[in-house]
Amino acid sequence: MFAALGQVPEGSGFGPAAAEATSIGVVIGLAAVLRQPWMPRDRTTLGAAAVGVFAAAAAALFVLATHSGLLTVAEVFSSLYPGFTVLLAALVLQENVHRRQGIGLLLAAAAVAMVAAG
Repeated sequence: MFAALGQVPEGSGFGPAAAEATSIGVVIGLAAVLRQPWMPRDRTTLGAAAVGVFAAAAAALFVLATHSGLLTVAEVFSSLYPGFTVLLAALVLQENVHRRQGIGLLLAAAAVAMVAAG
């Protein structure tokens, strides 16, 4: 997704990020048509809704970064999101980080350091 957003011309502004965020309106509209509650009621659903909001914000910030800075820098940082997912799972959910995951995190950190060093 981020590589595709990087190809968007500067003149399009936040259109691509707004298009992604329209899914919220579609879900609310569908719930209204089906006469179903659309507000999150339990903790899990509320968490899922928060993830959606953060994903839309991430897409908007990525578009902003690619239009105002270097795509290479924005792409390097955005490519680290799987590593942050593993780290958050370990910190928040107390999940075990297996040896392969740890090695992958270290290799990703080394790759970022090499890219930053030039």
